Amino acid sequence: MSTSSSYELQASASSPARLASNDSTFDLNLFREAFLVTFSFKRQQLLSRVGMIITVCGILLLAIQILFHKVLILGLPLILVGIAIILWARKLPEMECKKSYRKFAMNRSSSTVKRQIDFFDTYMNVYFYDGDPIEIPYKEVETVRETEHLMLLTCQGKRGVIFRKDGFTEGDCELIRTLLPTS
Repeated sequence: MSTSSSYELQASASSPARLASNDSTFDLNLFREAFLVTFSFKRQQLLSRVGMIITVCGILLLAIQILFHKVLILGLPLILVGIAIILWARKLPEMECKKSYRKFAMNRSSSTVKRQIDFFDTYMNVYFYDGDPIEIPYKEVETVRETEHLMLLTCQGKRGVIFRKDGFTEGDCELIRTLLPTS
C-alpha cells in the first residue's frame, strides 16, 4: 500500500462521514420562489390599507367639493397619492426580492449563485465563495419550509440555508429530512 493511500485512509477514518452533499445553483427566479415563501406580507398589507384610506378620503373630499360647488382641488391629488401607494405596495415583494438577491449573491457579477452544502450526522457545512465552510449544527435549525424545488432552513442567529431538492450529488432530500428537527 502506498503512503498516499494510507494517509487518505487515516484522514477519512478520523473525519466524520459525509452523509449527503448538495450543489445548488440559483438564479433570480429560483431565489424569488424561496423569497416569497419567507416574505412578510404585513408591510405590503399595511401600505395597501393606507393607500386605500387616502384614496377614499380623496374621493370623499372630491365629492364634498363637487356637492358644495367649491373649487378646491385637494381631493384629486389625494386620490392620485393613494393609488400610487397601492401600486407601490403591490411591487414591494418584487423590489425586496431583488434587493435580497443582490445581498445573497454578494454583488457578484454573475447572474447565478452557487452553494455547496455537505451534510454530516449532527451538522452541515455550508460553503460560500471563499471556500471556507460555515458549520451549522442541526439543533440550531428553527424552521424547515419547502417549495416545489427548494428546502429553506431558518437557523438561530437569523441565518438561513437554501438548497435545491434536485441538487444532491450524494444522498437525497429524504435523508436530510430525517436529520433535521421537526417543527
